[in-house]
Amino acid sequence: MVYNYVAGGNSSAYININGLLLDKLGEEDYFIMKIFSIPDMSCRHCVGAISEALSAAGFSGYKVLLDSKEVKVETDVPDKVVAVLNEAGYEAELK
Repeated sequence: MVYNYVAGGNSSAYININGLLLDKLGEEDYFIMKIFSIPDMSCRHCVGAISEALSAAGFSGYKVLLDSKEVKVETDVPDKVVAVLNEAGYEAELK
């Protein structure tokens, strides 16, 4: 099992446990961020389309990262995220 602690900007901190990213909310609260690869994401339009698709599907905890071509989504239904992104025209794969 691999554990990594990553300090983020704006006082955020993440713990990476075997590829699952836990985002620290409070002293004892964590939620699981799943990471999806979006190889065809290439511009700000893509970021907007992906954000719109995720929001329309009811996801609110997500980060779209153009530089790494990744989307981090707070979810326990990764198959639904893949389906939403595929329907929006972006091939997605859970990392």
